[in-house]
Amino acid sequence: MKENEPHKIFEGFSKAHALLDRLDNDIYKYRQVDIYNDFYSSCYEKLSKGNQVAFQRACQKMEKSIEAAVSNGEVDLSQQLPIKKTKEKLAHILSSIKEQRDITNKDMCREADTYPKCWTSPSHLI
Repeated sequence: MKENEPHKIFEGFSKAHALLDRLDNDIYKYRQVDIYNDFYSSCYEKLSKGNQVAFQRACQKMEKSIEAAVSNGEVDLSQQLPIKKTKEKLAHILSSIKEQRDITNKDMCREADTYPKCWTSPSHLI
């Protein structure tokens, strides 16, 4: 990912995601989704908050797509190790994003000097 402008970086990702999303649920589609992990590692921090949320949603959508493909019998994770690894990577990305947001929210509460109140009542975050 050599692009230096974050909006262009995300625009490329978004176009690729839209193309992949339209493909049939098979090993060829999900092998491409494996690259989401590389994108997360090298580009996620450069994105705007809105594009970070859009990236998270794209990962969630692909994770659900894999789960639906497994449920429908289109994919067998026990027979297709690359797809299983891709699903694990998506889960790791989503977990990392959630952890990062939780830490940020805690820090925001501390800075506002409302940590106990803020953290015990989510309505104070709004």
